[in-house]
Amino acid sequence: IAENFFAHLKAELFYQQAFTYTEDLTNQIQDYIHWYNNQRIQQRLEGMTPNEYRNHALLA
Repeated sequence: IAENFFAHLKAELFYQQAFTYTEDLTNQIQDYIHWYNNQRIQQRLEGMTPNEYRNHALLA
C-alpha cells in the first residue's frame, strides 16, 4: 500500500514540479496527502475516497 501511495505521489506531484525550498515541498506533500485521502475517488473503493471507505467499514 505504501509503495503504491509513493508511486502516485512521485508521478502526480514530485516529477511535475521543481521545488526551490524545502518548505514548499513539505506544504505540497501535506496538501497532496489531504487530497489523496479526502477527495480522490477510487473505483476499487466503491466510488468513495479512502477516508469515506474506512468510515463506512467502521460503521458496518
